Amino acid sequence: MRLLFAREPSLGARVLFFILLSIATMILDYRQQLEWLHSLLSTLTLPIEYTIAWPTKLVNNVNSALTSHHSLLTENSRLRAEHLLLHAQLQRLSLLEEENAQLRALLRSAPQTHSSKILVAQQLSASADPFVHEVMLDVGKNQGVFIGQAILDSQGVMGQITHVTPLTSRALLITDTRSAVPVQNARTGQRSILVGSGLSDTLQLKHTPETADIKVGDKLICSGLGGYFPAAYPVGSVQKITRQKGESFATIIVTPFARLDHHQVLLIWPNQAVTPPQTESKPEHKELPKKSPTTHSAHPMNGDKTHVLLKK
Repeated sequence: MRLLFAREPSLGARVLFFILLSIATMILDYRQQLEWLHSLLSTLTLPIEYTIAWPTKLVNNVNSALTSHHSLLTENSRLRAEHLLLHAQLQRLSLLEEENAQLRALLRSAPQTHSSKILVAQQLSASADPFVHEVMLDVGKNQGVFIGQAILDSQGVMGQITHVTPLTSRALLITDTRSAVPVQNARTGQRSILVGSGLSDTLQLKHTPETADIKVGDKLICSGLGGYFPAAYPVGSVQKITRQKGESFATIIVTPFARLDHHQVLLIWPNQAVTPPQTESKPEHKELPKKSPTTHSAHPMNGDKTHVLLKK
């Protein structure tokens, strides 16, 4: 008669079986006879490992991306700030280089003088009125500046000092309608008066006869009359000549050499012919020689010098 229920192995028998199986497996594995089984199991479990590791890997990637994005934003902000700082420093360096070049050009072009020193000034501001061509300078009485001195750049005459304070001074540019500069033609030597037209780049040569020997392109230089401007220093070149029948004088347009709208650094000519104001002192009383009724006293500025160069 067959048994309905087979008798199961005892617990001790099962434990002994698994112990023997484990020992046999270790021996076979030690002898590297189960490599095929390792490969098979690795292949079968690989999708499971990927599936289990995917959420963790995704979280790590997201965290890394967020961290990298934040780092990039921070680095970008830092680089932008550094770029602005370097750009500002570069602009300042360019300005200093330009100013240095202007100074070198001024020193090379300055006429030689031994009795007085030439001042280097910086332009503080310019007149906002289009009909008034004046500039403010950063030197004044304390630096020895006085009314009548000429201002120059490396290219030509710019103007003349008209007002002085202890620390600043104001100069009238040669393009102002109140300005007048005694000049002469470098080619022919003919003398004339150059006045401002009210435009920033135009001058007019006054009282030049229609038959005068003058051509477009002629260079006009300071004549030196009066001593206000350095003799032979460039002023401008003839741009246009208009001769009309019946007129005694020609209309002559001149372009100034000086860059009146660009320079920040300029020279103040010492103006040897003009004596700066002195402090008040008691005059010495001297007996003047008697003059005959027919004798006239000579004005100190008479002769071949022009005393007033600014039109009132």
